[in-house]
Order: sequence, then structure tokens, then C-alpha cells
Amino acid sequence: MDYVRELARRDNKDSRIKLNKLNDYIELLSQHGTRAGQPYIKHLDAEIWELRPLRDRILFVAWLDRSFVLQHHFVKKTQKTP
Repeated sequence: MDYVRELARRDNKDSRIKLNKLNDYIELLSQHGTRAGQPYIKHLDAEIWELRPLRDRILFVAWLDRSFVLQHHFVKKTQKTP
């Protein structure tokens, strides 16, 4: 994911915090799957789920073999998910 690579490339405190939080949430997803629930994970529609570290949102789908495909990243700026 380009966003993660960009965070890793930056050398500032804010980027390190975001990268660490993102890694924590991905680890939580790998251990508990979609059962982790809110505030970490939210079901949006059909097969689409949302990983929710800080103001970042990462849309993903769950596959039957307990793997996940991270599909899209955006920074949430309003109450409504686009």
C-alpha cells in the first residue's frame, strides 16, 4: 500500500505514530478478524469493512481463508464515510 510506504519514508514523529497505530490495527485484524468490532473495525456494506486507526480509514474485504485484502485508504474529515 502506497500510504504505508510513504509513512515509513517520512522521518517525523507524526508519521511514526500513524505507522505504529496502523500496524497495531492490522495486527488486531489478523488476530481477531472482523470480531474485533468497534472502535477498531466497522462493517459498512455487504462484504466491505473499515479499519479505523486514528482519522485514517482503510477499506477491506474479508476472504474465507481468514485473509484480508486492504483496498483503499483515505483520511476521514467529516462524520460521514464517503
